[in-house]
Amino acid sequence: MCRGLHWMAFGAAVLAVSPAEAQSIDTVPAWDGSQFISTWGEPDTATYGQLITSTGPNLLSEFTFFLQQTFGTAPDYRAYVYEWDSVNNRIVGPELFRSANLTAPSDPTFTAVTIDVGGVLLSPGKEYVIFFSTTEGANAANGAYRYGSVADATYTGGYFVFANNGDDFSALSSSDWNSLTQDLAFSAIMTPLATGEIYPDGLVMAGDVSRSFLSFMLGGKAHYVIAQGADEPLQSRLSFFGGVFGLDTSVDGDGIGSAWEASAAGLSAGVELRDIQLGGLVGVAGLGVGYSGLKGSMETFSGSERGEVDSFHLGLYARFGADVFTPGFGVDAGAAYAFQHFDTSRSILPGDTATASYDGGTFAAQANLRYGYLVQPGSGPAWVIAPTAGVDFISTSTDGFTETGSAAMNFSSDGTDLDRSILSLGVSLAAADASFGAVKPEVHLFYEHVWGDAASSATLGTGAATLTVLGPAESRDRLRFGGSLSAALSENASLAFDADALLSSDRTQIGGSARLSIRY
Repeated sequence: MCRGLHWMAFGAAVLAVSPAEAQSIDTVPAWDGSQFISTWGEPDTATYGQLITSTGPNLLSEFTFFLQQTFGTAPDYRAYVYEWDSVNNRIVGPELFRSANLTAPSDPTFTAVTIDVGGVLLSPGKEYVIFFSTTEGANAANGAYRYGSVADATYTGGYFVFANNGDDFSALSSSDWNSLTQDLAFSAIMTPLATGEIYPDGLVMAGDVSRSFLSFMLGGKAHYVIAQGADEPLQSRLSFFGGVFGLDTSVDGDGIGSAWEASAAGLSAGVELRDIQLGGLVGVAGLGVGYSGLKGSMETFSGSERGEVDSFHLGLYARFGADVFTPGFGVDAGAAYAFQHFDTSRSILPGDTATASYDGGTFAAQANLRYGYLVQPGSGPAWVIAPTAGVDFISTSTDGFTETGSAAMNFSSDGTDLDRSILSLGVSLAAADASFGAVKPEVHLFYEHVWGDAASSATLGTGAATLTVLGPAESRDRLRFGGSLSAALSENASLAFDADALLSSDRTQIGGSARLSIRY
């Protein structure tokens, strides 16, 4: 499995890696000890290397080639690590590693030459070239060498490359290299690293809980039944409500981003003003406040990443015309803002954890249009079938932060953001009369399509490096279904319960709420 990182510039981290934690690319067991490629050195081909592919975010700590001198004086050389441009067959970008001046071995038998690169960060799915070159060697003595080699099929993530660049190092990035359908006999020690996916995934989590709060205010059905049986005018046009809401989310990984899970629970209270006229429609307008706490987690290569989001919600909304229990035209709309605080932790390696604490916010808006048709099969209960269209807009952003606590890699960020829009098309079916006594049931089914970024992202840095980390690219098409029960407790009080399930090919989300309304 790989993760969504893309290095824009280089920054190295130095880390002591135990053998139990390391992962190797190793073609040496397939080498017979005598097969070779030649000739490297002065005055012949100056540059020999091996392409490798990083299957995940890895820390390259060392690599080994096998050299045999065949003639002359041992020349000086340097070892390098660069990103590889597979389209133009050359190195690209800044150097990831350059060794000090080294002298080639003078042994007439094959000698293992191991280069400690100190820790080079490799991005998943990218190709790199590890190579030796005499081009910048201090002593350009004439000498010729063989490199141990194996059949090309031994390692499928790369192959042997070389360049006849002489004393011109710039030719390595400006001209095509050559290649053979073989691999060098080599090994490369790499350690998988935790990726920082909690940061892009945290944007999605924060947006989800903000939408849940806004849906609680707009979708609470208790206000629909509190007037049942109330014939006397009230002294006030105010209604007050309070309740709880929550959701549980599971998102699958996609080979780029890891799977993640999150659970949230919240409290909300507010006030409504009834009997507002809008053209020929009568409705209500309300103000709600709330608090929610969310916890999310995921498992990456070498440990877990966790996040907590505390949200303080403030929202405004209005509803006019028919509700789901009433035939005719109806519309509702609302907007909310969440002031959010994020706490994160990343287990990079066993015993090494990076943490961060920072602020952010989410703006959420929602609008729904419906038209209800009254149906009554025979002498049975009357129902309202209401085709409905809705749209949501969710925008989450965070402040910058710098992690602390890790000896290996503390990320920093200038801030992240994520914008998504959701179109909903569906239908609801709700009781239209008192056939069920004081209780009114309602069920609904919606298709949703998501616009905006399919995968959330966050640009992170460490030292001079920056990288973009991607969360899983979620399906844009999903199904939401659920229902509610609204019960009149008295002429002026009611209780409502809502439950929803949202399903797609890679997401499962269960949400619910309970709401008590009292009018005066």
